[in-house]
Amino acid sequence: MVDLRDIGHTLSMQTAIFYLLAIGSLILVAGSVIAFFAFRNAPEGFEGEEGFIGVTKGDEVLLDQFAAQRAALMSMQRSTA
Repeated sequence: MVDLRDIGHTLSMQTAIFYLLAIGSLILVAGSVIAFFAFRNAPEGFEGEEGFIGVTKGDEVLLDQFAAQRAALMSMQRSTA
């Protein structure tokens, strides 16, 4: 039976700890990036009778545009009346 120590492939405890810390750090960074984008794009809303009623960032932009167009139309109707 061949022992890995006989052919020079040894893994010291310091190297193993280094690899564990490096992999743990990468997982932590990746999780932080995922969490950042998840919280940034999470819907904002409230819990209603039908369940969660959320408004995303894109919905907010569309609602603002709709409100601006409606206000412009309402002001045009008032000026012609």
